[in-house]
Amino acid sequence: MMDPTEKNWIEKYFELRSEFDFCSNLSSDLPFEQKLYKYLQPSGIIYGHPIDLPKEIVIDTTEWPVKERLQVILLESLLATYLLKNNIKGGIEDLNNAVSEIESFYTKTKPELTKRSFFESKTRSKLFVLEKVFSKRVNVKAEWNTNFWQGFFHNILLFSDVIAFIEHLNKPELSSTDLVGYLKNMHVQIIHLLSINLNINKDTKEVNVKYFHYFVESTILNKEDKKEASNWHKESYESKFQYNYNKTSWLKRKYLLDLVALSVWADQSVSFLEKEMMADLAQRLELDEVELDESGFAVESFVLCKWNKVHYLQKKQSYLVLSKRITKRLQNIIQKYSGFIKTEIAENNELIELLKISQERSLSIEEKDKVRIQLVDILKFVPTFAMLAMPMPLLTIPILLKILPKEMFPSSFNPNALTIPRNRKRNSIVEG
Repeated sequence: MMDPTEKNWIEKYFELRSEFDFCSNLSSDLPFEQKLYKYLQPSGIIYGHPIDLPKEIVIDTTEWPVKERLQVILLESLLATYLLKNNIKGGIEDLNNAVSEIESFYTKTKPELTKRSFFESKTRSKLFVLEKVFSKRVNVKAEWNTNFWQGFFHNILLFSDVIAFIEHLNKPELSSTDLVGYLKNMHVQIIHLLSINLNINKDTKEVNVKYFHYFVESTILNKEDKKEASNWHKESYESKFQYNYNKTSWLKRKYLLDLVALSVWADQSVSFLEKEMMADLAQRLELDEVELDESGFAVESFVLCKWNKVHYLQKKQSYLVLSKRITKRLQNIIQKYSGFIKTEIAENNELIELLKISQERSLSIEEKDKVRIQLVDILKFVPTFAMLAMPMPLLTIPILLKILPKEMFPSSFNPNALTIPRNRKRNSIVEG
């Protein structure tokens, strides 16, 4: 049993983790950065709220203290970055090699975290050093989970470590000054983009300015730069798009878009100006309309799937409103691939046979579940869904029949046969 509050927790984590072939469930067709995004997105680390380890690592974290859980998820994010980039499974030797790179990265970017204290042994192990690094790097305050903006800002920059770590792996010759400069530039870009949304969202601006200042203080900018950045929300948002966002990696651009999507989502309603700003930002990031939809879908599906674990999300958003919104977003995404999906349904013999049977009699629970699984499997080939971990709890048959237009099914198909049994009683598994 692993206890992350005890010493040598990383060594124990390595023993458990080495048993999992986490690469086997990730599509080999995706480029490295997109594969990493798909793996880490459900954990919540991209949104500054790491809740669970990726599902490929079957370790129960529910009883762990918040700080220790965040430490383990950050460690896993950096390990996965190293392993996926080098296309290796993750045995004990691989994990130890990853540790060397992670220590090197933090020695360059945050040397105060790896510095040996006067009382420490000169022969301290790398795992011991890394445990100290994560203990200092992750900071949790008692009130962090009670307000959207405060929780959002509290650990949102953890994922910037992951992106800078990729830069370190790509260019190991980079000096400490260069790598810190890369991180600072990323933090400045994030502040600028968040200040845009804060500026145009007049109704909640006054309340959230103090949390924006809190976020600025959490960056690695120097004192003078922080003072200047704290006033950026006072400027008109049109002046903010001044960076060449496209001259960087896909993952960094996607990270920036996701953060703005989350901040736009926070107050439940999305104004015309916010929609316009998001479309403009996506264009400047050289991310197309589908990727813009992906960011909204990723944020909302994460929130719905983790609803009971995030107190401030429960307070700021109605589950019913969000369910309706994500259904609408799914419909928009599906419509773009309607021809492909219709063809896939027509060519799936088992699915077609079950649909025919459903017109003659009520399907059993097992048969209905087969229909659901077959439809979900087809959706997995849609680029948007291939990119993200599928929110399986959300994709019940009623939801699938809402987002998949009737014309995608055989002409004689009656969708009511799947959702309303002939005895008119609700089926809790199917209609959930």
